[in-house]
Amino acid sequence: MLVFLAVGGATAVLYGAVFTVLWELARLGRTAAVSIAYAAAVVFHFYTNRRFTFRAHAGGLSTHAVRYLVLVAVNYGITLAVMELAVSGLSLSPYGGVVLATGATFLTGYFLSRFWVFHP
Repeated sequence: MLVFLAVGGATAVLYGAVFTVLWELARLGRTAAVSIAYAAAVVFHFYTNRRFTFRAHAGGLSTHAVRYLVLVAVNYGITLAVMELAVSGLSLSPYGGVVLATGATFLTGYFLSRFWVFHP
């Protein structure tokens, strides 16, 4: 699980760096910058988890990729639900929602990755 945490941290740094370069230096619009940064982060997260965290060298790349996209969709749904609960139900700021959603998606991300996405 420590490697998964490290990959997640590296992914967050990459996401922030790409966004900053595109937003501040390249002067792209916010939506374009965040979309490109998100795509880069998803690809990086997939490949580093596949290679280093779960060492899923055997098994089809396409199977892993499709399963990973399902995982991304599941975590996105969880993120939206947790954000709504945090802001509307618990009267937290959206930043509080981000923190709670990150915790919730960390657990689903790890267990689904370990036992389904990258499982032979």
